[in-house]
Amino acid sequence: MKKSRVLILGGGAAGLSAASYLCDKGYRVCLVEGREHLGGGLCAPSLEGGPPVDAVPPILWGGHQEIRKLFTLLGSQQRVHFPTSLHHTFALSAGRVVALPRLWGPASVRGPATIAGFSGISMRDRMRLVNVLERLWEKDLTLPTDLDERPVTELFDLTSQSESAVRQVWTPLSRFLLGDDPSKVSAALGASSLRALLFGTRRNNAIGLLTGGMAETLIHPAEAHLRRSGAEIRLGKPATRLLTQKDQVMGVTLQGGEPFSADWYLAALGPDSLAALLPDRWLAKYASFQSLTEWDWSPRVTIRLECRGKETKPWLRLLATGTYDWAVGIGGGKKQLPTTQIWLVASGQPALLKRSDADLRELAVKDLQGLVTSCQPDHIQHHRVFRSERATPALRPGTRRLRATPQSPVANLFVAGTWTDTGLPASVESAILSGRQCAEAIGHAVRARIVHNGS
Repeated sequence: MKKSRVLILGGGAAGLSAASYLCDKGYRVCLVEGREHLGGGLCAPSLEGGPPVDAVPPILWGGHQEIRKLFTLLGSQQRVHFPTSLHHTFALSAGRVVALPRLWGPASVRGPATIAGFSGISMRDRMRLVNVLERLWEKDLTLPTDLDERPVTELFDLTSQSESAVRQVWTPLSRFLLGDDPSKVSAALGASSLRALLFGTRRNNAIGLLTGGMAETLIHPAEAHLRRSGAEIRLGKPATRLLTQKDQVMGVTLQGGEPFSADWYLAALGPDSLAALLPDRWLAKYASFQSLTEWDWSPRVTIRLECRGKETKPWLRLLATGTYDWAVGIGGGKKQLPTTQIWLVASGQPALLKRSDADLRELAVKDLQGLVTSCQPDHIQHHRVFRSERATPALRPGTRRLRATPQSPVANLFVAGTWTDTGLPASVESAILSGRQCAEAIGHAVRARIVHNGS
C-alpha cells in the first residue's frame, strides 16, 4: 500500500524532528520552510556569504534524551561527547567557582547527597533543602497542586533558601535549565527540571559538547536523512494560507500562489504564524485555535567571542551577577594559532535587544572579568551577536492551558513546537519531542483511518 503524504510547514527543530521520524517510517514527506535555510532559530545567515552559522552554543544538557535519540536516528550521535571538565559550575562572589558534584548511586540517595556535598551554598541552606527532598521522596511532604499557577521563585521560598543561595545558585541554575527569567516561568516546569537534574540519571548532571555544533549534529544530518528517504524540501517558500473545506485541510498555498496538497498536514510553526493561516471560522469555532493569539514571547541575546589563546579544557559558568545568564568556552583554531570560542547567553531581558554590538561585547568582557583569562579586550579577534525578540514562547504561570496537543481540532492537521504540550520548558529538547509526538500521532491517525475504511 502506498504510504500517506505529509506536508510539514516549518523547518526548525520541531519540523526536522517530525520529518525525520516520518521518513524513517516510510511516509512521503514534503518539508516547506519560509527561510532560505533549515534549522529555524538554531542558525543564522553567515556574514561572509557562506552557509548559515550556528546561533546557539554547541552544548547539550545531559538530561535532554530526546535530542540524543534523534541524533542516534540521524547517525550523528558520535559527535556528542561529555568532557569531564563540563559541569554545572557556578561563578560565586569573591571569585569563587564551585561545581555541582556528580555522584554515583541510586537516585533516592544521589539527590540529597549531591546537595549535601555542594559547597556553593551554606550548610544551613543545604540541610534545609536535603530535609525537604527527603520528605518529598518519602511522601511525607507534597508540593502544592497549583505549581503551574506560581512562578519558579516560589519554589525557593518553599524550601526556605536564603537570599544568598537564591541569588548566587538557584536563580542562575534556573535560568540555564529554563532559558528564561525564573520569576516569570511556571513553577511546575522549574520543579520538573530540578527533579530531573537531582533525581534523574547521573548523565543528567553532565554537559555534552557538540562537535560541529547544531549544524553538524542536527541540521545537516537531518537534511541528508530526508533527501536519502526521498523527501522533498522547499526553501524560501512560506505558506500564505490553508485551503480548507468544512473541517478538513485540502491544501496549502505557498508564496507566489503555488498550491500544494497532501493527506496530512503538520504545522511546526509559532502559534501566531499558525493563526495567520487559519480561516476565521476555525478561529471562532475552536477554543484551542482561539488561544493561539494569547501567547507572549521571551527574547534572547547571544554573543559569540573568538579569543586568541586556547583554554586547556572546555568550561561552563553559571553567572550570578552581571548581564548574561551563563557562558561556555571551547578551544579551537589551528595548532599554530589556537583560539577559544566563548558564548554568552542572556534570556528574558528585552532591554538588551536595543544595545549595540559593541556594548554587548563590553558587557560580556565585564561579566567574565577575573573568571576567564582569555576573555580580555585585546584577545578578542572576532565577535558576533545574535538577537531574537521572539526566541521562545513565554511559559508564564497559568499558560499550561494554552499548550496544544499534537492533534488539532481538525482531523488531518497536527501542530508541533516548543509551545505545545510537551511538559518541558521552551527548549530544543521540547521542540524535538513535539516533532516525534506529532509523527506518532499521524501514525495513529493513519492506522485508525485504515481500520475505519476496512482496508
